[in-house]
Amino acid sequence: MPPIFWLMQTQTNIPSSLNWLSPTETSKAAKFAFEKKRREWLLGRWTAKLAAVEAAEKTTFADYLPEPLLGIASTEQFCKIEIVNAPSGSPLLVSETLPNFYISISHRAERAICTVGNFPHGCDLELIEARSDQFIADYFTKPEQQFLTSCLEKAKYANLFWSAKESVMKSLQTGLSIDPRSIEVTLHDFNPSSDWQKLSMINLENRQRFSGWWRDFNPYLMTTAFPSDQITINKTDFF
Repeated sequence: MPPIFWLMQTQTNIPSSLNWLSPTETSKAAKFAFEKKRREWLLGRWTAKLAAVEAAEKTTFADYLPEPLLGIASTEQFCKIEIVNAPSGSPLLVSETLPNFYISISHRAERAICTVGNFPHGCDLELIEARSDQFIADYFTKPEQQFLTSCLEKAKYANLFWSAKESVMKSLQTGLSIDPRSIEVTLHDFNPSSDWQKLSMINLENRQRFSGWWRDFNPYLMTTAFPSDQITINKTDFF
């Protein structure tokens, strides 16, 4: 089965020199009005480029690369890799030396994740924090609300439901243009370990089904999602 490669990075992982940006990216980085937005954008780009390179070197695509690209000494070669945005806003990997990977990027509170695969998918990273009753009423379905009413870890699972919805919307490349309540999340595993645990989601409007996995990185959690009719992924397929 095709794997999903994932990578998490923090602001401290970004090289001090920005020679790993393409000329277009360098120009864009200089135009941010707010430093926080600039740092988030840089972290997302760095994480995505590093994830794509590591995925290529660790999969059957390794022979496709002309030379190793890992290591700080070779980060200047990252300028030949570019992360651009599709009309939908979704990130696209542009490179003459890497396979045509699908990527998904998410960042939250000084951390970013990127997932890499050869099929459409979405990922999301959330900080486990309290969600208001109004937020839950506005964005969650009735069964999801009922689950949270009796849940001992309400903050954790409220953020898990929200993250799973975000991952589905990213896999569809719609963002919040669709009502989050049209996506309903079902949990399958309640294992307190930090291993991958299974999710399933359904679009209540057209009945399209999605599979997914989530993992607890306290105080963060991560989710992935992909159409169930296109691919099957087991937790052993994550690396």
